[in-house]
Amino acid sequence: MKSRWILLGTLVTVLLVLAAGLSQAQGPQPPDVEPTGGAGPEVAVGNVIPIQGYLTDSAGNPLNGNYSITAHIYDVSSGGTALCSDTETVAVNNGLFTMDVNNCTSNDVNGRQLYLGIQVGSDAEMTPRRPIYPVPYAMSLMPGARIEDTAYGRLLEIINHDGQALRAYSENSYGIYGRTNSPDYAGVGGEGFVNGSVGVYGVSPSYGVFGYTTGATGIGVYGKADATSGVNYGVYGESMSTNGIGVQGRAPNRAIFGAATASSGTTYGVYGQAISPDGFGGYFFNNPGGVALKAAGSGIIQSTAKSYLWISGNALQKANSTDTTVFEYDLYGGYLVKGGSDWSNNKTVLVPVTIPGQLYGQNVTITGLDLYYNTSDDVTGITVSAMRRQNGVGAGDLIFWDGTDYICVEPTRCVQHWDLTTNNVLSDERGILYIAFQLSFGGPNAYVHIGGVRLTLEHD
Repeated sequence: MKSRWILLGTLVTVLLVLAAGLSQAQGPQPPDVEPTGGAGPEVAVGNVIPIQGYLTDSAGNPLNGNYSITAHIYDVSSGGTALCSDTETVAVNNGLFTMDVNNCTSNDVNGRQLYLGIQVGSDAEMTPRRPIYPVPYAMSLMPGARIEDTAYGRLLEIINHDGQALRAYSENSYGIYGRTNSPDYAGVGGEGFVNGSVGVYGVSPSYGVFGYTTGATGIGVYGKADATSGVNYGVYGESMSTNGIGVQGRAPNRAIFGAATASSGTTYGVYGQAISPDGFGGYFFNNPGGVALKAAGSGIIQSTAKSYLWISGNALQKANSTDTTVFEYDLYGGYLVKGGSDWSNNKTVLVPVTIPGQLYGQNVTITGLDLYYNTSDDVTGITVSAMRRQNGVGAGDLIFWDGTDYICVEPTRCVQHWDLTTNNVLSDERGILYIAFQLSFGGPNAYVHIGGVRLTLEHD
């Protein structure tokens, strides 16, 4: 049977539904939005495309009776494969008929140009296919439109493979406002699928992203990095201004709070880094009278920076009270050490050290000793250098012993350095140090000039 048909109308219902879904984003402003509970349409609008047509025979005479009619939806005007189809036995009255296409989804009707093809019975599909155009309200969304349903999946999905998928604008309020009544979800959620992408991005002369909570235990802005390896950030802030702030917190109690919950490994409750040599990885300031930084709990403050302890040469002492060793002050805190009346015998001098065994909860490690000295001549000098750590009364551990002769004839000024690696950790139980130098003299007026010593301290 050869038939002809005229398309009277199609896609009116489904496009009005689409218009309602897009217009909802421009509905009431956030302060006026209230949950509706279970109120709303009892039955959501279905995915139905209604079709009205006029069916005639090959001579143009309107047909009557029941006919099997198949409607095909394509995205090409000829050829191709139907996106969706539906077949119904339709009552035709004086050529007029109506039918519904029930098998199309939002993946099929997604905004692209579509075409309708009609096939009657076993006849070939009629040509040409008819283009399907939007109804007027679908071209300019109807203000106040609304979609409501209890479906588990998405009510609306917009995909653009090149440009922006959705742009919303408001003159005086929120461009996009999201709300959820679920404690497990967010009012606005975003997801970046590839490295370098951003889940939620905001830009503004004021606040790029602003979070606000009214709950007694709520969180204004919450960030979470879910990967269990690699370098990731729950919240990351960056400012390009030389006077800017990457992340700033303000609160009556805790402005910024960080918690690292892993029970092992190197973790950071709060981590700060500065690239500039004049910058600060962390900077703390309080008004006069307040505390800028407090370490509670264990109270331990850990630093990888080195510290240095200087000991003046004026602190030198005789090893034995009966020694004839003579100490002559210089004007800069040092001693000229002479052998005295029995100068031909070597003399031992001691450098007393007062130092904390722990600093802010961290053991102190002595990693270096520097001696600043020179000698009166080339036969006067230091013959033995040693350092010990006391381990209870009358006992100790040797840190280093060096029997090398050191001579530095003035006016040359020398610095002798020793790296310390053995028994060099001071704690709350071991912290008394003993430094000794044995000196040899070339005559009664010969001397070893000791300006002082420097200890290098590390804490990590």
